Amino acid sequence: MLIKFQSENDEFHDRLLAATGLGTVTGAYRSAAVQFPGLQLQVRHLEAQLAEAKRENAVLRQTLYDARDAAIALSERALQPGLDSLAERYLQSDYVLKSWSTSLSPHFLINHVSTPVDEAGRVYQVFEFSNEGFLKASWKPDGSDMQVIELSNLSLSFIPGEEEGTFSLEFFPA
Repeated sequence: MLIKFQSENDEFHDRLLAATGLGTVTGAYRSAAVQFPGLQLQVRHLEAQLAEAKRENAVLRQTLYDARDAAIALSERALQPGLDSLAERYLQSDYVLKSWSTSLSPHFLINHVSTPVDEAGRVYQVFEFSNEGFLKASWKPDGSDMQVIELSNLSLSFIPGEEEGTFSLEFFPA
């Protein structure tokens, strides 16, 4: 049976012949008809992948917005003073530092350096955080007589200990 396609769209026929590599328009149409179901399935699959990528992009965009908002909040807090006057009473030799902790994620603390006891009988420690915050402090080996040497982009919370004359120290973003 001979089927003749009546169409005045010669440009489409030329593209169809070039895409299929066949010499006749009828053969090109037949080849396109055979390939159509597979291509249609592939298009549906790619559309589903695109929809998933758009959902993932929306989630990542929201994470980025949340991170930006957190960075703005951190920078606003960084402008506030780090040590409050109530903490001064703990920075005396009759109080002993029992522990320190951070309310930030474990990955936030990027460096902790402790130096051995020096000639004056003091231990120096430096805590560096990923927000470029740091704390440099020193104390006696028993944890008493704490001195904050330098504090940047962090706030400290002095928490009274259960034992009399003790306290704990907590870092958090300023």
